[in-house]
Amino acid sequence: MLRAATFALALVLPASAQEPPKTDFGFDPKTISAPDPAYGPPVARVFGEYIYLARAGEAPRKIDQDLVDGITSSVWHDLQLWLIEKERIAATPQEIEQVATRMRLLMWSAGPKFEFDLASILFQEVFQHWMGACWVTQWKIDRLLYQRYGGGTVIFQQFSPQEPVGAHRRFLEEAEAAKAIEFYDPEVRKRFWKYYLDEDGSLLHAIPSEDVDFDQPWWLKPADAER
Repeated sequence: MLRAATFALALVLPASAQEPPKTDFGFDPKTISAPDPAYGPPVARVFGEYIYLARAGEAPRKIDQDLVDGITSSVWHDLQLWLIEKERIAATPQEIEQVATRMRLLMWSAGPKFEFDLASILFQEVFQHWMGACWVTQWKIDRLLYQRYGGGTVIFQQFSPQEPVGAHRRFLEEAEAAKAIEFYDPEVRKRFWKYYLDEDGSLLHAIPSEDVDFDQPWWLKPADAER
C-alpha cells in the first residue's frame, strides 16, 4: 500500500550504535520481501513495511521538512506499536480518567467560559479520554526507554513535558543496526537523524538531569512543576 508521507551524504552513526543492542527486535532481515515496483523505489522501511513517495513513473515529492516529519511519524508509529505489543504497555481506565480530569481543569481555568450543548459535551468527553489514552501510553513508552538506556538528554516539548530524546536516539540506533528500520534515500536519512544528533543544540531545551522525573506521571504533578 502506498504510504505517501508528509514528512547527501550517508550519516555515520555514533559509537554507541556499535554496542550490543539492549532491545531485542527479534527481526530477521532475511524475511524482508522485495518492494512493490508499482510504487517506485522506497525511501525507507519499518520491519516489513516500505515507505514510498510516489507510484512508478510519477515525479517523486520534494524532500522537505514536512515530508521528513511525515516519514518520522510513520517510523515511530510502527516502532511504538511494536513496543506496545512486545512490552504489553497499556493505559488503565484510572490513568485515562486522571488525564481527562487534568484536561478539564486546564480548560476551565483558561480563558472565557463557553456554553456547550449535549453533543459538544459528549464529544469533549470522548476526545479527552482518547487523548488521555494516547498520553498515558506515550509516557509509559518514554519511561521504559529512559530507564532502559540509563537516562540521557531529556527536553521539554509542547505535548510532552519530558521527552527523552537521548533514549529515543539509542533505541533508533539499535533499530537501524538490527535492520528493523532502513533508509534507502541518503537525504531522508540525514534529515531524519538531524533531530536526534542535534539534541544539545540551541533549539532544544534540555532539562537538568536532577529535574527529570519518570517516577510520577506529569499529569499528577502541579501544573507549575511540569516544566
